[in-house]
Amino acid sequence: MESSRKYWSVLILLVCCFEITYASKKRCPVECKCSGFKIECFSPSFPIHIPNKEIQSLSIRGKLQDIQGKAIVYHKEGSLLQLEINVDCINEIKPLAFAGTVKTIKFTAKHVFKINRHAFSNIDCQNFYIRDSNISFISGFAFGNISCNRLEVKNSNIYTLDTDAFSVSHIGYVICAFNTFNCIGKNALVRTNDFEMIENTIHQFHKQDTLPVAFRKNKLTCDCSLKWFSTKENSAMPNNTCSGPPRYKGKVIQSEMFDSCNTDTESTTECPIANISNILKWNMLVSSALLVITLIGFR
Repeated sequence: MESSRKYWSVLILLVCCFEITYASKKRCPVECKCSGFKIECFSPSFPIHIPNKEIQSLSIRGKLQDIQGKAIVYHKEGSLLQLEINVDCINEIKPLAFAGTVKTIKFTAKHVFKINRHAFSNIDCQNFYIRDSNISFISGFAFGNISCNRLEVKNSNIYTLDTDAFSVSHIGYVICAFNTFNCIGKNALVRTNDFEMIENTIHQFHKQDTLPVAFRKNKLTCDCSLKWFSTKENSAMPNNTCSGPPRYKGKVIQSEMFDSCNTDTESTTECPIANISNILKWNMLVSSALLVITLIGFR
């Protein structure tokens, strides 16, 4: 009799442990709301565990500190159709933050201080959209080892695009349009095929060994550090104009503009190290300019 009771006690304990484990796997992540095939998270802690293979969409909103590596733990038998990140503030995005299989990624942030090297590595996706964001620093190889059909960066303010930032080999098509860059580092735009750089405003643009074939309608600051751009190879890109200084504003870039420059003493090869003070001033300047343009448009 006594042994029978022990047997049933052990069995009940095992069943309870199984139920707790099973429930934890099915449980909605903390600080998130689950409904049908969707998970919505507001200022969540990481990592976020996808509870089952039926989940198709994950939305992250609110304020975040750092997004750590492997911030999203995908279900072993499933993948996401959509990952949407629309947040107020992110300090840093660490390497391999979103590694996994996602059909579409939509990323918008009011402010990101730093996107680290390999932050977006090991992602297998069809479409990756970065839009309407303020980003202080995109490190070199931030998109390294990403497999993606299309990457779009649009309508964003980016303080520094570091050397080799767009050094990507497994992205079918890249379009970078309607952005404002304070500084694009040396060889930040290594991709030449299937890469469009259109209608951006670039304040400091350092020497690139190669440029995207579709590099047009961009506005550049025509100081002596841009003399390299006025070579014969780039003369086939006549739609790029000067945003300054005032005497050249709006004019098509021509080699004669740089005849008085001494390239040995006046050109630079690296972007200045970004600091919080300069970034905040720059973001305020850009925001003020956009507000003025909007107000003029309403008249």
